[in-house]
Amino acid sequence: MAQRKEKINETQEVKAMEYIGIKYNPYIYEVEILKSSYDLNKQSRTNLIIQKNKDKALHFWYKDLINAISEDFNNKSFKLIFNGRNEEYADILEEVEYLQKKGWGIISELVPLKENRNILKELEIYIKDIVKNAPTELKKELKEKKAIEEFEIAKNSEAEVSVIATMSSGKSTLLNAILGKEILPSKNEACTATICRIKDVDGLKNFRLRAETIDGKVISDWKEINSDDIKKYNEEGNKMGINLFLEGDVPGINSDEMNLILIDTPGPNNSQNTEHKEATYKFIKDTKNNPLVLYVMNATQHGTNDDANLLSEISEIVKNNGKQAEERFIFALNKIDCFDPEKESINTLIENSKEYLRRFGIENPKIFPISAEAAKLVRLRERGEELSRAQRGNLQSYEMNFLPEDDYPGIDTIKYASISEVAKEKLYKEAKEDKIKGLLHYSGITAIEIYIDRYVNKYAKTQKVKDSVNTLKKVVDDAYSEVNLLSGKTSGEIEKIIGQITSIENILKTKGKDKIKEVKDKINAIKGSGKEYGILFNKFEQKFSEIERNFNDTKVSEEKARLIIEEASKDLENLALNIKTSTQKISNEEVRVKANEIINELKRYFYDILGEINLNSELKSVLQNKVELELPSTSNLLREGAYTVKEYAGERYVRTVSRSTWWKPWTWGDEEDIYESVYDNKTYVDLYKIKEQYMDKQKTSIRQAINSNQQDMINKVEELKKESLEKLYEVEKNIEIKMDELKVRAKEQENLLKTKSEFEKTMRNIIMYKNKLDEILNG
Repeated sequence: MAQRKEKINETQEVKAMEYIGIKYNPYIYEVEILKSSYDLNKQSRTNLIIQKNKDKALHFWYKDLINAISEDFNNKSFKLIFNGRNEEYADILEEVEYLQKKGWGIISELVPLKENRNILKELEIYIKDIVKNAPTELKKELKEKKAIEEFEIAKNSEAEVSVIATMSSGKSTLLNAILGKEILPSKNEACTATICRIKDVDGLKNFRLRAETIDGKVISDWKEINSDDIKKYNEEGNKMGINLFLEGDVPGINSDEMNLILIDTPGPNNSQNTEHKEATYKFIKDTKNNPLVLYVMNATQHGTNDDANLLSEISEIVKNNGKQAEERFIFALNKIDCFDPEKESINTLIENSKEYLRRFGIENPKIFPISAEAAKLVRLRERGEELSRAQRGNLQSYEMNFLPEDDYPGIDTIKYASISEVAKEKLYKEAKEDKIKGLLHYSGITAIEIYIDRYVNKYAKTQKVKDSVNTLKKVVDDAYSEVNLLSGKTSGEIEKIIGQITSIENILKTKGKDKIKEVKDKINAIKGSGKEYGILFNKFEQKFSEIERNFNDTKVSEEKARLIIEEASKDLENLALNIKTSTQKISNEEVRVKANEIINELKRYFYDILGEINLNSELKSVLQNKVELELPSTSNLLREGAYTVKEYAGERYVRTVSRSTWWKPWTWGDEEDIYESVYDNKTYVDLYKIKEQYMDKQKTSIRQAINSNQQDMINKVEELKKESLEKLYEVEKNIEIKMDELKVRAKEQENLLKTKSEFEKTMRNIIMYKNKLDEILNG
């Protein structure tokens, strides 16, 4: 049980209650207990929770941490002093306020962590220096463990913001406002038929364009953009799959340390290309990379079927994937300028929109009321673009309607934006000082850009740093531990270390065999679960039954049958894409979870062996570091075991209706036409016959696809188990080699001391590189 410490040098407020101070480093996911009114030993609930989640970002487990502290204190009244960034403290504060409402006496305080805004640049300089000047032993280990290669991959990773919407929401206008240039076509119809990836390149004078087919064939290489190009590719995009790539300086977003990508995706009713529709579902369901999703809604109307399909999917992700999932979906309520604040309540509009989203299970939506058109015109004027007479008139009208005056409230989008109160106060202050900037802020666009920057900094940037230094830090720490192991030791201490190494070698040769059998049994017991597939299967059956209900009539008028079949066509296509992307997500997540379980079992095996004897702390650190470096990470194990699965790809929808076969607006692979006899010049359709001949076949096909994907996932888990057990022997062999090296080095310690100056130089260099890396990561 945790023991009480004597409280000293604390304020009276802290003395009156239990307290704990923790520090969180978001770049290496490290939580450190700085002080506590109780002595929290290694077996305390708090320390066990910290150890369990040492490789996870705090936003995944901060609630567990607070509960663990309460259990150790046996008290719901305590003070949590958090040394960290505002981004993570916001999560802590939200949970504290929630618990206070539940009757807890908990309070919190932030001690701001000095954040290194140039951390990626400093790491790049550090890498160049270490490659050029580090001791040979360190460079060799970095190369063998591919630490530099890992850094380069992570450095080039991208932070994505996917912009999606249903028709007539103003998505393209909003993107043009963010870009500060009229690049994307915006008119009141479905106008996005391509996927457009827009990279923010700070300092680039003009936007440039590249076009490719979906399979990567270059249609047009980089060239300065022409507005007619986008229009042309959009028209061609309705016939074939086209991906567009844009690069330019996005004015309101800083990509100094991140490769920020805005992705303009066709809405589900905006594209006749199934690959593009599939991309929209994939972005929503991507819980590995967690791209920010900006969902544009029309403030003047809600409730399309396409909205319902997408919002239902978003709801599922938000419910099941924690804090980040809740924050990665934001909703731009566009065309707010259509409301008259003197006659209508904007507050009511916002609440109605929130209630609409709650109907789909999105309980705490991040809402941003905006006027994309007003924002676009301000940005065009800022860039010095020539405005038409109508645009100049509209801009004056927006200024009059949005900006508040003494007796007029204006259209206050800032008040309702999902950003911090501090950020809002800054926007209000700047709006008072500058009328042009004021209209930009009141248009709502600035708040969205602030949120994007916060999300990227909180999640994408920290993940990028973590990925880039993951192996690098382990190699440097390992080299440092080896230096400390033998440095300055007496002959008696060295002899003792050699004896401990020999003991570990003996355990591996004797008990190790039994332990290998034990770990093999544990790994072989890991099975791919079918639970999520069962849930998906039930949802599919339910949805298909809903579609089938409309096909039970045998004599339906031509007009009614046309409506039923066209609606069913759209529903079936969405269902097929949903099934495909859902099975991909389930398989990827399930295999990732099982790979992580396998690696943890391998680690446990080696740690158990190291725990067999009371090891010198430095020797134990060296050997544990060796285990960490030798075993693959989850992502590497998956990468090494890459595989291809059979997936249901759906059917390509052809939106051409022939008079003679109009009741087949989708292609189901069977070209047989269905006709009904004509009496008295009236045509009827046997919907039940269509269901039997086409829908039943479609239903069977999708069922088989789900079962096939589930089996492929199970096979992949089995393959990973086999690969990991083969890896076990390789790791064990490498550890034995390491121990032989350590014994030789220990026995040659006297020779090392004879060449003391060279040894000490190497030692000093390694210590310097460790300290420098720690300094960069700790700010």
